[in-house]
Amino acid sequence: SICTHYGFINNGKIKKFGDYNSLKQEFNSKIQLIIRGENININSKIKKDGDKYLCEVSNERESFLLIKELIDSGSEIYEVYQKNISIEDLYFHYININGDLC
Repeated sequence: SICTHYGFINNGKIKKFGDYNSLKQEFNSKIQLIIRGENININSKIKKDGDKYLCEVSNERESFLLIKELIDSGSEIYEVYQKNISIEDLYFHYININGDLC
């Protein structure tokens, strides 16, 4: 990483400033999981998105328990990974189309 701090500027005004970790922490303290598999029961936590499933968990223990529950219920899990939040994701989160802070 080249920068230690980022400033999101829109229409000549600084809308948000901070280091990557603090901006990411404010963006979403939850872990976003992407799951590929079959026979996955969709519930309030798990949403289908094309050929993958998305869900949010609070911590690694909750992630483990969710995957264990899916496997125990007959789901075939091929891949699970955390979504990495890019600086672009952060920018679009903090700045909406009108240039206002979200």
